[in-house]
Amino acid sequence: DLKLVESSRNLYLVEDEKLGTMKVKVVNIDDNKVELLVNEKKYNVFLDRSSKIIYVNGTPLRLLITKAGKFLAKFSHAATSTKSRNLSEGKPVVTPISGRIVSLKVKENDYVRKDDVIVIIESMKMLNEIRAPFEGVVLRVNVAEGDMVKKGQELLVLK
Repeated sequence: DLKLVESSRNLYLVEDEKLGTMKVKVVNIDDNKVELLVNEKKYNVFLDRSSKIIYVNGTPLRLLITKAGKFLAKFSHAATSTKSRNLSEGKPVVTPISGRIVSLKVKENDYVRKDDVIVIIESMKMLNEIRAPFEGVVLRVNVAEGDMVKKGQELLVLK
């Protein structure tokens, strides 16, 4: 359980039984995404409202709001399959074709759902949509618009 000790504007002192007192600063809020600094360490948080799961730097956690005012929230690791747990270091997304990157639809720290369009590649005068193979957070983008890519080349890393 997290207990709010003190707050002012976008800075909070939060107490946890195991972790002790933490300084939490809200850097940016954008729709379902929040960028936080916890004891000067950066965290990107995405809230999936439909499942009540938040993703902290790509790790899924179940969110359970408890006593408002006294406790902020209770977190527990969301039930994930073995396959999802093995993706903790990220998994590369490679291009199935050679061509030119026409459009990048994502950037680092973006949250994507399975089958979201992430890159568009022009090959043999046709535009081909490359879709996310699974739900996750973009850890790294390895290409830019206009780049020529070869079949099997790593486009980005998802976690």
